[in-house]
Amino acid sequence: MNTLIDENKWIEEKYILPRTLDKREYQINIAERAVIDSTLVVLPTGMGKTIIATILISKKLDSGRILFMAPTKPLAGQHYNFLKKFLNLDDKEIFLFSGDINPKKRKTIWRNKTIIISTPQVVQNDLISSFVTLEDFSLVIFDEAHRAVGRYAYVFIAEKYHTNNPEGLVLGITASPGSDIKKIREVTDNLNIKQFEIRSKLDPDVKEYVNEIRTSWIRVNLTNDMKRINDNLKKALTKRTDSLKKMGLVNKPYVNIKDLLDMQKMVLARLHAEGKSAPKYLYSALSLQAQAMKINHAMELLSSQDIGVLNNYFDKLKEEANARGASRANKEVCNDPHIKYAMSLSMISKEVHPKRIKIYEIVKVQFTAKPDSRIILFTQYRDTATMLAEVFKNIEGIRPVRFVGQRSVDGDEGLKQKEQIEVIDKFRSGEFNLLIATSVAEEGLDIPATDMVIFYEPIPSEIRSIQRRGRTGRRGPGKAIILITSKTKDESYYWVSRSKEKRMIKEISALKKELNCESFSKITEFPKKGKIMNEPYMMMNDENGPQKKKSILDKKMIVTNKADIRPALNGSNCHQSSINSEKNHGIGGQTSLGDYFLNRNTANVNPTIVVDTREFKSEVVKHLSRMNVTVISRQLHVGDYILSDRVAVERKTVVDFINSIMNRHLFNQLRGLNKYSCPVLIIEGDNLFTTRNISEESIYGALSAINADMGISIMMCRDSKDTAQYLMATLKREKQENRPVQLRGDKTSMNIREQQQYILEGLPGISAKMARRLLSHFHSIKGIFNASEEKLREVKGIGKKMAKGIFEVINKEEK
Repeated sequence: MNTLIDENKWIEEKYILPRTLDKREYQINIAERAVIDSTLVVLPTGMGKTIIATILISKKLDSGRILFMAPTKPLAGQHYNFLKKFLNLDDKEIFLFSGDINPKKRKTIWRNKTIIISTPQVVQNDLISSFVTLEDFSLVIFDEAHRAVGRYAYVFIAEKYHTNNPEGLVLGITASPGSDIKKIREVTDNLNIKQFEIRSKLDPDVKEYVNEIRTSWIRVNLTNDMKRINDNLKKALTKRTDSLKKMGLVNKPYVNIKDLLDMQKMVLARLHAEGKSAPKYLYSALSLQAQAMKINHAMELLSSQDIGVLNNYFDKLKEEANARGASRANKEVCNDPHIKYAMSLSMISKEVHPKRIKIYEIVKVQFTAKPDSRIILFTQYRDTATMLAEVFKNIEGIRPVRFVGQRSVDGDEGLKQKEQIEVIDKFRSGEFNLLIATSVAEEGLDIPATDMVIFYEPIPSEIRSIQRRGRTGRRGPGKAIILITSKTKDESYYWVSRSKEKRMIKEISALKKELNCESFSKITEFPKKGKIMNEPYMMMNDENGPQKKKSILDKKMIVTNKADIRPALNGSNCHQSSINSEKNHGIGGQTSLGDYFLNRNTANVNPTIVVDTREFKSEVVKHLSRMNVTVISRQLHVGDYILSDRVAVERKTVVDFINSIMNRHLFNQLRGLNKYSCPVLIIEGDNLFTTRNISEESIYGALSAINADMGISIMMCRDSKDTAQYLMATLKREKQENRPVQLRGDKTSMNIREQQQYILEGLPGISAKMARRLLSHFHSIKGIFNASEEKLREVKGIGKKMAKGIFEVINKEEK
C-alpha cells in the first residue's frame, strides 16, 4: 500500500466542511458520474461508500431535499453522526427518524427538515399514511441496496418515489449485490438504476488505498464421538430421503436442502391443484420432508458448532414432540432409533469440538504477538457465541464480549440499540478486544479497524462472506481465517460461497457492459478447487350483474380454494338501515373510532380507510396506497380494517385461520366484530383444506358458525392484492352512500362538535349521519334533550318509534 498520500488534498464541495475529508480520486469520480443518473455503487467494505454518498448529497442539496436510508437503527444512527460531523449545515437541518416518534410530529418533520436519515420501515409506513410523497426530494440513498428485492421496504419506497418524482435521483450502495443475475436485475429494476459504478481492490484508482488481506483456511476433523453421532443422524436422514425417492418426488443421488425445499413447493402445488383427488402419500411426503429438514439441521450443528449447541437443539425437539398438538414430524424424529441413539451419545459425550481448541490457539497466538490487537470472531448461532465468550472469559490479556442482534430468541434477550453502540464504543477504546459476533456485525456498522476476522464456520452466502472479510484490512494489513470441518457441510458451504463470488463478478461484468458502463477489472484469484490451505375472488355479483345497485356486501358468499364456488352459508341481507339498527347502534353498541372521519370525502378526495397498526406489516396496505387510498394507522380493538360506520373487516391468512381453529382462539378473536352492521372476515390464501392435517368437517363447521351464528360475512381472497381490491371496491361503495364513521372511540382528540356527536350516537338508533341532522336542527345537545317526541319527529328520518325511544332514554327516571 502506498502511504505517501498528499495530506493537503481535501474534498472541496459546497456543503462539506473544509479540510475534513481526504480526497480520493475514485470517490470523486464515482460521485461525479452518480450525479448524472441513478447509480448502483459496488465497492468493497471500508472503501468509503458513505463518503461517496456525502459528496453526492452536497452536489444535490440545492436541487431539493435528501432521504438517506439504512436497514438498521444503529447503521442509520451512524450515517446521521457522519453527516452531522462533515456537512456544513445547521444540526437542525439534519434529522434522524425512528418509529418511536409520534406520527403527528413525523408529519411536521417531513415538511421542515433538509436531510432525513431513517430505516426503510418508517419511511414505508409514512408513505402509506400519506405523511410524505417524496415529490420534493432530489436524492434518495439506499444503503445495503442489495436488499431491494421481494417484499423489502426499499422496493415499495423506490416505486412511490419514481411515481411521484420521475426525475428523482437514486444512489444505491453495497459491498455486493449477489451472484444471481436475476436478483441483480431485480435490484436494478426496483431502484430504477441506470448505471453501475464498480471498483475492486485491484482497480488502478483504488490500489493505493487498499491494504492486503491474507486469507487462510484451516481444516479440523470430527472427534470419534461426533463421527458416531453424525453416522446415526446420516442414517436417519437417508431413510427419509430414500422414501421420497421411492415416491418419485426427488431423483438425485444426494439430496440437499434446496432439493427438499423445491420438493415441498411442488407437493403443495399438487395438493392445491388436485384437492380431494390428490394421492394421500403426498401428505406423508410433506411430513418426511419436515423430518429431513430437522435432521439436516442437527447434522449442520454437529459439524459446524459444538456438542452443547446440538444438545440444546435436541432438548427443543423433545419439548416440541411432547407438547400438546405436536406435529407428526416432531414425533417421528424423536422416536427414530437412530436419532435416539445420537441424542444419548451427545448427552453423555465429554468431547469438545476441535474448532474450539483451534480457535483458542489462533486467538492466543495473535494476542501474544500483538497485545493491542482487535479481533472479530463470527459465528452463526447465539449459543456458540455464548460458549466462546465463556472459553475466553478468564484468559489473561483477552477481553471478550458477545455481540448479537436486538431480537430475543428462545429466552435469550438481544442487545438493544444503545447496548450495541456501547459495545462497539468499548471495542474501539480497547476495553474489549475480542468481539464474538453473529450476523449483526456483518452489515454496515462502523466497527473499528480489526487485525483479524475469524469465521467459526463457512457460510454459503457470497454477500455475507465479502462483508465479513471486509471487517479487516481497513487501516493496515489484515487476516481472515475460515475454519472448516472436513467431510461435512462446512466444506460444501465453503465451495458454494466461492462459486457464488466468482459468478457474481461474471454477472455484474456482463450487466455493466449491457448498461454501457466502463469495463470491470477482475477481482482476486481464488485457489483451485480441492486445495484448501491448511493454515379476492370477486364473485359476488348475482344474476342481475354489476348493474344491480346494492353493496358488494349485501350478498354473503364463500369461495374456497377448490374448483367449485360454494353456495352462500347464509342468505340474509347484511344491508341494514342505520335508523332501524337499534341493536347495533344503541348505548354500549358498536365500537367506533373517535376522530376517524372515513368517507366524509368529496368526490375529488381519495377514499380513506383506518387500518390496525399490526396490518402495516402486510402487503395489503401497500396495494391500497398504490390505489391512492389514504391509510390511517390506529391500534384497533375490533377488526383490522374499518371502512365506514357499518363495515369492519378482519383479515386472516389461511394459516392463521386454521391455527386459530386448532388452538380454539378463533371465535374470541372475532367476537366484537359483529357490533358493526356489516362485519366481514377475509380469509387470504390458497390450500384452505390442505394446509394442516385438519378435517374438512371442522373447517366447514367453523365457517358455518362464523356466518350463521355470528352474522359475519366471509370472503375468500387469493392474495394480498385480491384483498386490497376487495377493500377498495367496498370503500367506493361506502363512499357513494356517504357513510361516515361513528364516533364512539377516543374522546380526547375531538373538538366540541365531535364530542356532541359522540354523545348523541349513544342514543338508540342514532347513526353518525342522524346525529349531525339532530345537531343541525336543534343547534345544541340541550335543545335535543329538551325536545318533545313531536319535535324530534320533525327531523328527517326520525319516525314515531325512534322518537319515543330517544325521549324515553333522555327522560325516564331510574327507580
